[in-house]
Amino acid sequence: FNKTQIQEVLAAVKKHPVSTLQNECHPYLQQKDLIDFCTANKICFQAFSPLGSGDTHLAVASSPTGVIPLQDPHIKALAEKYGKSPAQIMLKWQIQRG
Repeated sequence: FNKTQIQEVLAAVKKHPVSTLQNECHPYLQQKDLIDFCTANKICFQAFSPLGSGDTHLAVASSPTGVIPLQDPHIKALAEKYGKSPAQIMLKWQIQRG
């Protein structure tokens, strides 16, 4: 869903309010505008595929940087610096942004 689609749902729904939106969200697809919209409308945003689609069948197109998020050199460098895995770094990033 995008912001326009959510607005259409909000306009049509009367009996049961929209409470949660689950969308793909990770460092390469940050969804800031959509998260802000959800927050303003009291909709809980839940990250789908918070580690990226990687090289699975779910990856519709290659990464814009040519790197899979879990293999990003910057994320790997942070992981090494803090003694964590790239996945832990990416999940902590999601948690810290709320």
